[in-house]
Amino acid sequence: GTIRCHDGATGKFVWDRKAGIILGLQTDGQPLFVRSNVLLALDPGTGSLEWEINISGCSPVVRSGSYVYVTSGRQDRNVVVVDVLTGNPKWTIPAVSSCSGLVIDGKMGYLTGQNGTLYSIKIKQS
Repeated sequence: GTIRCHDGATGKFVWDRKAGIILGLQTDGQPLFVRSNVLLALDPGTGSLEWEINISGCSPVVRSGSYVYVTSGRQDRNVVVVDVLTGNPKWTIPAVSSCSGLVIDGKMGYLTGQNGTLYSIKIKQS
């Protein structure tokens, strides 16, 4: 797939970037996180790559504070916590096979497993 950025006021094309099969996007201004066969952090104004990390999986990207949370897929069964600024993995939370996004509410995260069970995970604060 391709991510295309257009100016919201004029519709003028700004930038584009190839990103594999795009599974999800997330941003709150800086950076733009793209989930495909890898996890990318892009500058939303220019499309330039800030960092890239190879994390397989199918879940959406969830940001909370200084961290990005993604599930690592059906086989690894982990939630991987990544530093927003550097892309360095900070820790791994043993979890469950899931393609649903982690929902974070304060100090707790909630994740639905492939088996239909709702799991809660204690979230470290940044």
